[in-house]
Amino acid sequence: MFKIFPAVFESVWKRKETKIYLSFAFIFLAVYFVSTFIPNTKFLQSYSSDGSKECFTSLWSSLYNINDIFPLLALVYLTYTVFRHEVDNHIFFMYKDLKRSQIIWAKLFSLFAILGIYFLLFTGFSLFVYYIRIAHLPFASMNFIDPETKWLWSQLFIVLSSIGMSLFYICLAAFASMYLRIGAVMITGLVSFLVVSILTAVESPIVLVLPKGLDSLTNMQLAYPLLILMVIAYVLILGQLVVRKFDKIEF
Repeated sequence: MFKIFPAVFESVWKRKETKIYLSFAFIFLAVYFVSTFIPNTKFLQSYSSDGSKECFTSLWSSLYNINDIFPLLALVYLTYTVFRHEVDNHIFFMYKDLKRSQIIWAKLFSLFAILGIYFLLFTGFSLFVYYIRIAHLPFASMNFIDPETKWLWSQLFIVLSSIGMSLFYICLAAFASMYLRIGAVMITGLVSFLVVSILTAVESPIVLVLPKGLDSLTNMQLAYPLLILMVIAYVLILGQLVVRKFDKIEF
């Protein structure tokens, strides 16, 4: 898998769908930046009754968690194109000398790498927006992290659980792409997102089987290991299901 990863990643990187997905690391923050110049706006501006102010990590975690639906749909679409390209264009003969499991895992890890790049771009642009503009507004401070350590770990966990959900959606979309067309795959991604959002909002215990459901845990020493194990389990299970289906497709 590692031998073919560079070539597979390059092919994924060159896709226009990848550029569309990565653009969402900037669009939402750009809108937020512009909104702060609108007189009397309260858009994503929280004023605490006790006079405390936002720090970078607090606002960053909130913005990353909010900016989810459109990047998710773009990520699902990218995943579909990556996994359906060979099927739709009948070019399996290109892989006749390679193990198909290697191809699948190289594709998945390429998408994971794209997700990592998205995260870095979002974080970098968030830093720029925060210290150029937001930190100078009445509700924010120049502090990078929250003085309360317990809140810092919670803020980081919210972001990591969102990343965990993105990894889950990549694997789910890859699996769905083996059976469904683009419309059905996009609907699967959207419905899954809405169901998780609703279950999270009503604090249903069912959502605890997904990374996002762990946000409700207050014991961070338990939450972090659970998140890691849960994400690994979903990646391995769904990834193996994709491999099994891919192996059955004729050249």
